[in-house]
Amino acid sequence: YIRVLCRVRPILDMEADSSECIQFPADGEVSIHTDEVTSKTFEFDSVYTPGSTQDQVFEDIAALVTSTLDGYNVCIFAYGQTGSG
Repeated sequence: YIRVLCRVRPILDMEADSSECIQFPADGEVSIHTDEVTSKTFEFDSVYTPGSTQDQVFEDIAALVTSTLDGYNVCIFAYGQTGSG
């Protein structure tokens, strides 16, 4: 069983002008706007918006941690810039 989750980091002060390039049209969806006309929507099992907390993310993956302690194979792959949240 594979689940794909996406966490979007908060917008940095220097990126404030481009904060409209990412939107969350529905649960589990992220829409990226490259210009006023072009956009691409991606679907995930869960999406964590910039306002999400570490606690909210951990609530969803806590069962994976428990499965690991029970001896099951689990992989959590995290991708992003160091310090990006």
